[in-house]
Amino acid sequence: MRAYIELERALRAGDVPRARAALGDRAGFPNLDDPYTDTPLLALALSWAPVEAVEELLDLGADPNFEARDGFPALLGVILSERDDKHVLFELLLRAGADVDRRGLNDWTPLHAAAAKDDPALVEELLRAGADRAARTTIDDCETPLELAARAGRRRAAAALEPGAGPA
Repeated sequence: MRAYIELERALRAGDVPRARAALGDRAGFPNLDDPYTDTPLLALALSWAPVEAVEELLDLGADPNFEARDGFPALLGVILSERDDKHVLFELLLRAGADVDRRGLNDWTPLHAAAAKDDPALVEELLRAGADRAARTTIDDCETPLELAARAGRRRAAAALEPGAGPA
């Protein structure tokens, strides 16, 4: 537990070398899981760390397509977060090769999450990056992002997802 607290403090401070030390300076850094929570380091950083520390981890080779055992792959987690800097983190993850169609909680893709958040800027960026606007969940209502946005009254996202709107 002590190492976990130190890891959290290091990440919140944006101190990547200190985070590395908290993880025991093990081989494989930065693609390590916190042994206490079994959570990938990058996932924790996306929750707690300043943008610069996330960028440093990505520059060191952190995998933006880490195994999300909690159901929140990197892009999905960032889109659904309440972080003020989520758009910047989103761009960093895209540049690092995050999978724009990686499914997570409720079988949502990042496009489903952007639709649910009614964020047309993220919708458009995902479409430009090649996200599948026709992706349908395989559980619950089996909806496409557009169907989800329309049902939930997310008008701005629905407009960005309409056929002929934004990138094909």
